Amino acid sequence: MKQFIYWLVALCVVISPAMGQNIDTKHLALHLQFDWHKKLAFGKAEITARLLNEGDRFFLDAGFLAIQSVTLNSKNLAFVYDGGDQDNSLEIILDRMYHPAETFTLVINYHTTYENRADPVSIGGSFGKGLRFQNATSATPNKRKQVWSSGEPQHNRYWFPCNEDIADIHTTEVFLTVDQPLMAIGNGNLVEVIENPDRSRTFHYLADQPFPNYLVSIVVGEYEDVSQMVKDKIIHNYGYAHEREAVEATVVLLPEMLTFLEEKTCTPYPYKSYSQVVVQDYPFPGGVGQHTAAILSDNYIDDYGVHNDFQYLWDGVAVQALANQWFGNLLMPSSWSELWLNNGFAQYFAGLFTEMNHAREEYLTYYYPFEKSNVLGDWDSGNRHPIRDTVIKEVATFASDSYSKYRAALVLRMLQKEMGEENWWRAVCDFVQTNAHRQVTTTDFQNSVEKISGKSFQWFFDQWIYKIGFPRLMVKKHYDEKQKQLVLNVSQIQSQVNDSSYPMVSYFEGTITIEIDNRLMDVYLKPQRENQFVFDSPSPPLFVNFNFEENFLCEVEFDKSMEEWLNQLDLSKDVLARQNTMDSLVTMANDSTATLTLKDRLWHALTREVASDQYWRYRWYALGSLQKILTLPYDAKTIKFLEATIQKERSWIKSTAIQMLGRSKDSKFKDIYIGALQDPSDRVINAAAIALGRTKSEGAYNVLMQLENQPSWKNQNRISALNGLQQLGDPSAVDYILACIKDNRSPRWYLATPVWDYPFAAVNALVALGKADLAYPILWERLQGAITDRDINDVFQQVQLINLLKDSRAVEVYVLLKEAYKDDPPILEAVLQYEGIYLEGMK
Repeated sequence: MKQFIYWLVALCVVISPAMGQNIDTKHLALHLQFDWHKKLAFGKAEITARLLNEGDRFFLDAGFLAIQSVTLNSKNLAFVYDGGDQDNSLEIILDRMYHPAETFTLVINYHTTYENRADPVSIGGSFGKGLRFQNATSATPNKRKQVWSSGEPQHNRYWFPCNEDIADIHTTEVFLTVDQPLMAIGNGNLVEVIENPDRSRTFHYLADQPFPNYLVSIVVGEYEDVSQMVKDKIIHNYGYAHEREAVEATVVLLPEMLTFLEEKTCTPYPYKSYSQVVVQDYPFPGGVGQHTAAILSDNYIDDYGVHNDFQYLWDGVAVQALANQWFGNLLMPSSWSELWLNNGFAQYFAGLFTEMNHAREEYLTYYYPFEKSNVLGDWDSGNRHPIRDTVIKEVATFASDSYSKYRAALVLRMLQKEMGEENWWRAVCDFVQTNAHRQVTTTDFQNSVEKISGKSFQWFFDQWIYKIGFPRLMVKKHYDEKQKQLVLNVSQIQSQVNDSSYPMVSYFEGTITIEIDNRLMDVYLKPQRENQFVFDSPSPPLFVNFNFEENFLCEVEFDKSMEEWLNQLDLSKDVLARQNTMDSLVTMANDSTATLTLKDRLWHALTREVASDQYWRYRWYALGSLQKILTLPYDAKTIKFLEATIQKERSWIKSTAIQMLGRSKDSKFKDIYIGALQDPSDRVINAAAIALGRTKSEGAYNVLMQLENQPSWKNQNRISALNGLQQLGDPSAVDYILACIKDNRSPRWYLATPVWDYPFAAVNALVALGKADLAYPILWERLQGAITDRDINDVFQQVQLINLLKDSRAVEVYVLLKEAYKDDPPILEAVLQYEGIYLEGMK
């Protein structure tokens, strides 16, 4: 009868889009408990709000919630909800007409039904929607008991009823009741921990500054807090108790990051505390920057050695999440269209911090190529829309592509150059200080830019923010001997065809820096097809580098002779130009028409760069370029060079030199490899183990087996041993490899790759030894247990491992999976995808 009344009310209501926005949430209080067996949360949501327009009803977003009741002042309210997850799916009928000036608090009793399962095709980590429950399983007995939430962009509806409109900001309060020894982490500050009579504990958090709903988050698990102080601010780093020393190593730069952001924004960290908490099955980079409590993958935690090798990687994720506390929390986007003001600034500051902490070359050789490749990938694949898109078809897709993050960060760097350093930083500070604790728009940022610079930048915002397009420039040079002038003709050759509904830039404009020998000169590209730039030059230049450090976002075609390329490699101050030079020269050297003279000159040029005092990543790139032109057997000078490099270098360069020397398979170098197995860098140890295995030398087996007993973070030395044994091919290793496959309790990364995850390295080694059939019964039994445990991550880890075996018996795997998931279309689709990979591998 009750349900009939609800539907009767629904028939009498004409739902308009405006109704969905007829609420201003003021405060959200969640009282939750958790059932790990059923993988659900239950409790109540208290929503304090007002209506934007006079009325007696409003809508909320809910995602497959089971709602028991809705009350206001202890009186039941009628509601209409079909149990689905569409926008505005929960209609609540109030007890009377309410004016916008009136505030009310309603209580919704409910429990979740949607299970945020792992993505079967991204088992190294995925976000999903709502709450992900994890617990020990038969396949992974050491899996930790955890719950964590994923809300961006509109996924919090799957664990509490809410208004997902990004413009509806509010304060929050959570009361999370968990069994001891579990700990709960939420947004804001921990108010109290209540010890309950049943030995459970209730963690009470309060966030007293309004923020967008998608940044509401919780984590439950066993943690130890490694705290840090920065003046009067406390940083909480929640890690696993037995990894405390590694947590300390990982977060060592976090106080410096916070101070850096305070100084650059001219604004103190805006909250009382900041927390980082690591969880399982979370993706890289995962830098959402939830309100005062960022969630990161537990793969973020490394010991001192690994962190020193990979500082550039995870530190960037940490500083990005921290930057979101200013850009996303202190300054909140007024709509999803303004998301770039979060993501773009966070990515920009992550690159800037690594530049400050390491070197400008670190940004240029690591961050920038990653950013630009993502931007080009979207553009070339046909994913084209403005950075500020006012016609967003799918918010989740819009929030995850390259435009609001990578393209936006590159655009900010261009704007910095156009404005000049002083004006740029004054504008950033003005933007943050003027709009603190407000919802911001692109216009707000543009106002700060124009206020500080004293001139209009409408052309810039139109070109890079509001319109689409990607410039492609063709450069041709000519030296006028009579006039003693260098002439550069630059053609904008990007397509003028616009297949989208967005306005497109026909021709771009902006400042471009040109490097001519030892001079740097700025020119202004006009918005027209042809531009010509003339420079006085007493003699033909040795080289011309157009678009110094690639600050202007574009692609450039510029043909050069071998001599010009070699001069650029030798003389340019632009690390990107020198790397691009290497690419061009390697292509020339590997051409069938290349002369021995060219190859010899390039060998000398590249070895000179490797041995120079340039930044390490650039020298590493040079070593990789050298490898591309070498053929076996190596000549004496190459061997001497590699030996000297191994002796002199460390970490990445040393490991690559060992790997290159190891290609020779010559046992006379085995002592070099054996010595390198004691190196402090795990990268070096792995390269040395593989090289030693390739020698097939006497005694190599015993040396490699000793690595198992050499301590390393998350069994990296085990991976190195397995990789070396794979190359060695000694059947004596079979029992050890099988033991590694059986071992599902030792520490590891869960990244489903042989580089980082020892079960995958073990299976590859067993396959190489021709004994893959011995692993099948182990993995088959484990797969069946994983299906029973309902753990998708476990299931598809076993599927991936079984596929590597290329065992004909695995046909039964797909029979079992298709039966188990016949009524689960998303998982069944993944099963068919893996089956296709299996069948292709069996051909």
